[in-house]
Amino acid sequence: MALDVRVRINQASVAGKASFGIPLFLITKGAAAVAYTEYDRSAFADAFADNTDVGKAGRLLFAQDNAPIKIAVCTSTSTAVAAIAEVVGKNWRQLFVFKGDGDTSTDKAISDAIAETTDKVLFLNISAASELTAIKANNGGGRTFAFLYPSKTYGVAAVIGATAGLDIGSFTYKNIKIKGLDPVSTLTDTAITELHTNGGNTLLLKAGDIVISEGKTVDGEYLDVVDSKDWIAQKIAYNTQKLLNNEPKLPYTNAGIASLESVTEGVLKEAYDKGMIDTDDDGAPRFSVSFKSRSEMSAEDIRNRTYTGGNFFFALAGAIHDADIYGELVV
Repeated sequence: MALDVRVRINQASVAGKASFGIPLFLITKGAAAVAYTEYDRSAFADAFADNTDVGKAGRLLFAQDNAPIKIAVCTSTSTAVAAIAEVVGKNWRQLFVFKGDGDTSTDKAISDAIAETTDKVLFLNISAASELTAIKANNGGGRTFAFLYPSKTYGVAAVIGATAGLDIGSFTYKNIKIKGLDPVSTLTDTAITELHTNGGNTLLLKAGDIVISEGKTVDGEYLDVVDSKDWIAQKIAYNTQKLLNNEPKLPYTNAGIASLESVTEGVLKEAYDKGMIDTDDDGAPRFSVSFKSRSEMSAEDIRNRTYTGGNFFFALAGAIHDADIYGELVV
C-alpha cells in the first residue's frame, strides 16, 4: 500500500467478525501460476475439492465459529520466499503456506520474510517442538505463530478460522475454542511447558473444551499485542492519508497540524473502544497525543513540506491468561 504517511511504534516495557486483512493460502511451486483471488465460503467450496489439502484446510477454516467472511488463495511457480514478495502488497494478513514439490524454502526463511513486513503474520504447522529452535535463531519468529499438531499438516488453518474474523482487541488467542480437531493428548505437562517456553502453541482439552493452549509468537510476544500494534499503526496511516487526499491543501499551520493530531487521537479513541488500550486507576484511557506547533518545526522540514513532530503514547490493555485463587477451609 503506497502512502505518504509512515507510522512507527516503538514498544516500551509496560504492565500489563470483522477484522483487518484476510487469510491467504499460498501454494508454491505450482505447475502454473494462478493469480491472487479472494473467495467466500461458497466460491471456495466450488473451486477447491474436499479431497485436497487446500480444500480440507479451507473447510476446516470456515467451520470455525467467527470464521472470516472470505479468504484468498494464490498459486505461484516460485518458492515460498519469492512468492511472498509477489503478493506482499495485497490485502491479506494471516498466511498459511502449502509448499509444493521442489520448494526448498525453510520455515526459518519463510518466517524471516514475514518478519520484514509491517502487517503480516505467518501461521505455521509444526510436528515437533524442536522445529522452533531454527526459527528462533537470530531473534526470529516475531511474526510467526507456530502450532504443534502432529497428525494434520493443515491443522493451524483451524486457528486462523477461529480468530481471523474477530475484532482486534476483543480476544486473545489462548483458550479460543477449536472445532473439527482432536486435542493433542500425547504431550506431558513438562513437554507443554517446554513448548510454550520456546514460543509454540498446541491444542488441549480444558474443562471439556478443545482450546488453543497459548497465544504467543515464536519470539515470545503475545500475538494479540502484535495485532493491536499493527491495527493502530495501519489505521493512523490510512486515516491520515485520507485526510491528505480529501483536502485540496493541508496548510503547514497550527490549524493543519491540529487536523493531523485529531486523526491520531480519533484512532486511539477507537482502539480504546475496541478494548485494545488500558485504563488508569480512575478509569481514563491510557493514551496521549502530542504534536509540535509550526514554530517548533525546523525550517528544513517546513521547506520540504514534511511534518515530523507528531508523537503518541498508549498502553495496551492486556488480558488475564492464568489465575491463582486461594481459599481457606475452616474446620
